[in-house]
Amino acid sequence: MLYGLEERLADEMGLTGLPKEPIFCIGGLVGTGKNIYAEGLKGYLSEVYRLELEVSTSGEIFRKLAREKGFGSISEYIASIEGPEVDISADSRALENALRDGGIYVGRITPGTIGGWGYTIGLKTDPAVVAKRLKADPKRDEHNMGLDEIEAGVRKRDADDLERYMRVYGVDFLSLMAGFDLMIDTTHLSEENVQETIDRLSGEWLERNYGYSPTLR
Repeated sequence: MLYGLEERLADEMGLTGLPKEPIFCIGGLVGTGKNIYAEGLKGYLSEVYRLELEVSTSGEIFRKLAREKGFGSISEYIASIEGPEVDISADSRALENALRDGGIYVGRITPGTIGGWGYTIGLKTDPAVVAKRLKADPKRDEHNMGLDEIEAGVRKRDADDLERYMRVYGVDFLSLMAGFDLMIDTTHLSEENVQETIDRLSGEWLERNYGYSPTLR
């Protein structure tokens, strides 16, 4: 989605194939567990392959950009900018960091940003199930809300995100997700099953493309 930047960075780094350091990307809409599975993958790669990768979230990138621009919060930074610059600047930073350093990148559309430079994972979940999971978590604000209200909020956030991606990049995110290396519908799966699938297939990709061998089985 950032073809001009991709071409420039690839030329600067002399990339003709995959980057030197492996890249994993986990994306999906609201409440699909992206951060949880990213941290799980980080631990798995460290334990089984002795590969230490940092997890980078889109929120962290937004906060860093806001600080660089002299703002105290993401909301102040976003309010100061008109048009798609906020999204494009964050996605551009994620792509640049990934190509230079590798890592595990997490964000709703991040796999579409980084594309074929790494292993892309998409997660989807029925909004009604997302609502139940959010309500069950006492650390979430939604814990004290009604299920119907939570589900309506999830559906609205998803719709707003899909509209924004179409407006900024001219892409249908759901169609884009269909082209990811791994797509998982977590609606009827346990967290353990999803994590095992992500870990196993990510490891196979790592072995196949970077020559890593597992130190544990």
